[in-house]
Amino acid sequence: MKKSFIFLLFSLIIIAGSCKKKPQEQPQEEPAKPVDAAVMSIDLPTFTTVGQQVEIKGKIQNLADGTIKSFDLKWQADNGTVHTQHIDDLNMQNLDVYEYNHPDKYTPQTTGNHIIKVWVENINGQAQDERPGNDRQEKT
Repeated sequence: MKKSFIFLLFSLIIIAGSCKKKPQEQPQEEPAKPVDAAVMSIDLPTFTTVGQQVEIKGKIQNLADGTIKSFDLKWQADNGTVHTQHIDDLNMQNLDVYEYNHPDKYTPQTTGNHIIKVWVENINGQAQDERPGNDRQEKT
């Protein structure tokens, strides 16, 4: 009887030990997919008149697998003031194109050629995207 009691007790200990809850594995977060916002075009008229407002518009494209949710659109004329517009509430998937029209217009004050630079920064709050070399364009 003593042997069967020890066997029964030992069996219960083994069964109790195997019934313990195993810690649940935490779901792995998917690594963030890269984003790449590229300024594809700056659409400006070939000729302008001094004092006449010119719209700064063009196209930006997502060239990576990650979704672009927001960015800062910036432009500058002849190393002057930088104009910034924060654009959010986006859902730009791979190869989607966003057509921009910056709310700040350019008004040339002198005749001659002027350099207009347009670029994107702060893409999804990141300091830099996958390929920063295509984040800017300029047009004369």
